Amino acid sequence: MAEQRKGIVLRASSAYKRTVTLFDDQLGKIEGIGGKDFSHGALVSYTLKKAGVRYFLQDVKLLEMPMEWARKNFLFFHHVLELCDYFVPWDVHCEALFALVYFLYSKPESVQTPQAQKMFLYSFFKRVGVHPEPGEHTVDEWIQACIDEHPQVLSLRTAGYLKTLESYEEPA
Repeated sequence: MAEQRKGIVLRASSAYKRTVTLFDDQLGKIEGIGGKDFSHGALVSYTLKKAGVRYFLQDVKLLEMPMEWARKNFLFFHHVLELCDYFVPWDVHCEALFALVYFLYSKPESVQTPQAQKMFLYSFFKRVGVHPEPGEHTVDEWIQACIDEHPQVLSLRTAGYLKTLESYEEPA
């Protein structure tokens, strides 16, 4: 019997393309064929059958759709999904990184404050292995420098998310 896996939908299938991009708990970012019509951010379980360079999804089940916390932290949620899509390598085991992102599904209350979100992003880039040029950086500058290192930084739709965190002031 094939092993049940977990994955997070990074890019859902469309009417034109019947594939789904997943952040797999063992394989990193993969493209699957035959997935159901799940939304971005859905946590799913499935079995995989590999044929050549393609992965066929079987026994796909929705485990969680993080509606409540995604609504409360909409920009952060989409920023994390987009960063996974752009920074997680294809077909590379990233267990510690998956565990970090999966943590958002199990403990969403842990990233409700802007400071906690910054620390999450800091941990994300450390686990991805992206580090800015040496020098003195604030956490905000360090995170922005990590994002700026990506060759497709101008394609990131949520790149301005950090500005919302920078302008946030803790209540007195």
